[in-house]
Amino acid sequence: MLGFLSYNGIWLYTKTISSRRFKDYKDVLDGQFLTNIHYELGEVIIAMKIIYVRRSWMSRLIKEHSTLHYAEAHFDMKYADRQKESNPTNTMAGRLGLCVRYSQMFLTKIHHLQSSSRNITPHLNCRTKLLSRTFCSKTTTEDVKAKCVRLEERSLVRVAGSDTIPFLQGLVTNDVTSLNTENRALYTMILNVQGRVLYDVLMYNLQSSPTSPPSLLLECDHTVVPSLIKLLKMYKIRKKVDICSVADEYTVWALLPGTSDPPVFVSDTGLSVTDPRLPDLGNRVVLKSGTNLVFDCVEGTSTDYHTHRYQLGVGEGVNDLPTGNCTPLESNLAILNGVSFDKGCYVGQELTARTHHTGVIRKRLMPIILDRPASLEAGSTLTNEKGKNVGKFRHAQGVHGIALVRLAHSQEKLYCKQESGEEVGLKAETPKWWPQDPQQA
Repeated sequence: MLGFLSYNGIWLYTKTISSRRFKDYKDVLDGQFLTNIHYELGEVIIAMKIIYVRRSWMSRLIKEHSTLHYAEAHFDMKYADRQKESNPTNTMAGRLGLCVRYSQMFLTKIHHLQSSSRNITPHLNCRTKLLSRTFCSKTTTEDVKAKCVRLEERSLVRVAGSDTIPFLQGLVTNDVTSLNTENRALYTMILNVQGRVLYDVLMYNLQSSPTSPPSLLLECDHTVVPSLIKLLKMYKIRKKVDICSVADEYTVWALLPGTSDPPVFVSDTGLSVTDPRLPDLGNRVVLKSGTNLVFDCVEGTSTDYHTHRYQLGVGEGVNDLPTGNCTPLESNLAILNGVSFDKGCYVGQELTARTHHTGVIRKRLMPIILDRPASLEAGSTLTNEKGKNVGKFRHAQGVHGIALVRLAHSQEKLYCKQESGEEVGLKAETPKWWPQDPQQA
């Protein structure tokens, strides 16, 4: 079923494979967005009405973000042309349609499109309650510099050779073929045959041109580099790939968000890309050893990075994602753009695909806030006031941490015992980037 709906100037183009209903929606005039959209099955593309945005600015926005893994955007040229024809004296593009693919990550994508091109935010004020939280863009005169943090606990493995893409395609959860000279970064996981997480990986494409030999960097926890290389070589068989650690050749940095747009580049000395998991994580920067950062930023610490990450509720490394003891979907892999359900077979795919298509997620990795800093052992049981087991503690930085929590009890007051036996109270928080129904697989 195809349809083109209009509500007081807000256009909705719907493309569905089954019946659909929209209820309880209303518009906010002058370029603001709809609130409280309820939907069922299928795919929705929503065209936002943006008033008096220069074509050059919009073109820049589209050019910079249309190829990103998590934010697919493009001009609705027919809509723009219609508006221009109806008002030919307008020197600007008029009311343009910015189409954004609607998915569980919709609010995060809208936030990214707003914050990534600050020149247009005065013209675009988005309000949505999809995640039970109103979020609106605004300009600020305060210049908050980004923080750059050297990630000593992250290391790199290089996989290069003519068979690199098909080799990794059969091992990781995400679609490696989407990596190219435009899309430089990808989040993924490597699973065991039972569908449990072995390694969480960020991939970077180092190809200088589409015709040059494939060369990818795999960022992982520095403690698992030997076992990761061993596993990759076990599956290599006769593939034409070279696998080696490049920990001495490159360094990994996190560029935590500030007021200014983070730099995105690729050069002979390294690359800087928007974190493919979540825009609020900022940029990931990989530089050749000995290269100095030239960004307008202040130096931060690993505590800054982990605190920021825990506040967002993003797990990383063996402390948060213990090897062989967690599942990808409970670790929020799907919402963090780390899995493709269309790519075909890979190791551990059966359980992940079955859970996605037929099941629900009853537990998720969630940010937690402790009542006070405490020494808690990883894997400690979380209980509610009735003493029921409702999750497992993973790791914390000060009072901010992360834990696997049963969603049915996530709004309750929770407790965790220290090694001394004393209980510490804590509260789980629902991240704003989660889907409306977090139990949906």
